[in-house]
Amino acid sequence: MQKIYKLRKYFLVLSCIVLLSTGAATFRDSDLEKEQEIRDYFSALEDKHRAIIDTNAIFLTPSVCKGCHGKDPMGIANVDLQGTDINLFDDWEASMMGLSAKDPLWLAKVSHESLVNPAHAEGLQNLCTSCHAPMGHYTAFYRGGQPYTLAQLQTDSLGLSGVGCLGCHAIGADGLGSMFSGQIPYDTNHVAYGPFTNPMQGPMQLYTNITPMYSPHVSEGRFCSPCHTLISHAVDLEGNLTGVDFVEQATFQEWVNSAFPEQGKTC
Repeated sequence: MQKIYKLRKYFLVLSCIVLLSTGAATFRDSDLEKEQEIRDYFSALEDKHRAIIDTNAIFLTPSVCKGCHGKDPMGIANVDLQGTDINLFDDWEASMMGLSAKDPLWLAKVSHESLVNPAHAEGLQNLCTSCHAPMGHYTAFYRGGQPYTLAQLQTDSLGLSGVGCLGCHAIGADGLGSMFSGQIPYDTNHVAYGPFTNPMQGPMQLYTNITPMYSPHVSEGRFCSPCHTLISHAVDLEGNLTGVDFVEQATFQEWVNSAFPEQGKTC
């Protein structure tokens, strides 16, 4: 009887071991399946992300920035201490910069000047788009596709973004204050300059291939000089160049010669 009891005890222990082993194996298999499911999900997400975002592009459309710098539906990020939404994207989208390439008055004026001076139409449009649609204009420039005209603008999402996020934040420091009329010294090394020291770089690098960097030049008046000084070449009534340069806008020079620089007030 004692022998039978010992055998029963032995088989019971053995059965428990088998059951536990099977359960552990089942758990491990289930765990591996879940892990693979998660991997597949994020792999598909990355493929979708790559399809949407050309991480090799010099400029990205502002909609790419909206994910982090836009309105947070949960009301956690991009809000003030009272919980009021203060996201950057919505402010930009409705601003003069956000609408600079879609402004009907600007489009009408450029079209009118092109009709009046057809021989200079491409040059006029190329000049005007350098500031009103800088990301589209300079993408065409770097790829050898200039002049960049209104016709090209109408089918270009980058151009239609107007002065988008990287239209300003990718401007380098070299030559600022002495480069005007749409001559913008872009840094093409996939960087985004900002006024905040030690920015968290990882998320932006991961999702956009753009590295956020601190630089004091973005807070200086000369940062605005490439577009806010416009000097154009004058023509006579027959459309012939006169050799005279005409200052259409001198906002930057007006600031330089004002009392504001000494007061520490920039643009």
